[in-house]
Amino acid sequence: MEEKTKTVTKTTARVNEWNSGKGGFVAFEDDEADYFYFGPAKTYIGETAKFEVSPGTGNYSDKVKIEKKLETLSEGEVDVSGEPTKAELFESAAQDGLKVYIDKQNIIVAQTCLKVAGDVVSRLSAKNDGAAWKDVGKAVLEMADQFFIGVLQSQGEIQKRKGMK
Repeated sequence: MEEKTKTVTKTTARVNEWNSGKGGFVAFEDDEADYFYFGPAKTYIGETAKFEVSPGTGNYSDKVKIEKKLETLSEGEVDVSGEPTKAELFESAAQDGLKVYIDKQNIIVAQTCLKVAGDVVSRLSAKNDGAAWKDVGKAVLEMADQFFIGVLQSQGEIQKRKGMK
């Protein structure tokens, strides 16, 4: 079966790029047919151009395939806003998620250090009935700080040994 291509002149009304970045759908003004393309965007909203099109096949047999843009007759809205791409947004979200995870882990470690320090100081102060409460509180905080620093240092050493840093 011979695939027939034809040339059409259209003004772009809508461009909907696929999440995969491997193509998209296009709607033209005064045309109810569904168009699609593979690869980078072939047109921009408001642009009037001549296109070479052919009937779609397979899953796209009910649509019209844009083979290539032959000539731009008037410019449309070219996206020069500098907005981040989907990949950049995903990378940024992943980094933000990792930061939140690390912050939560540090809070958990700090709480654990504070609890352990409180247990240690309470046992030590139980042996010394003359300990003042303000001294006990200060001792708990100082010991918790030392535990926290020790945990962070040991994590760094473990990562170095595993080749993670």
